[in-house]
Amino acid sequence: MIIVGLTGVIGSGKSTVSHILSELGAYTIDADEISRTVLDKDTPAYFETVEHFGRKILSCDGTINRKELAKIVFNNKAELEVLYRITQIYFKKCRYD
Repeated sequence: MIIVGLTGVIGSGKSTVSHILSELGAYTIDADEISRTVLDKDTPAYFETVEHFGRKILSCDGTINRKELAKIVFNNKAELEVLYRITQIYFKKCRYD
């Protein structure tokens, strides 16, 4: 088995390459997609995240406003670590489900 990791900046073609590999029969894992589902409304990670960061990170519809959350965690390493601890257990679970 060959394991390939795709990295790159926005717009560099990661999704395109991943799609091509999938069409060729490769099993792909989209970490961005998994991370988005981990914080979906009414999931355990959602509740833990809102409990820690407060309702200020919520959009009007009750979903997590990722831009607001990003402002907090990318300007405070300790808060980024908290988010990482909250989400990683669920991320790992999703990855293998």
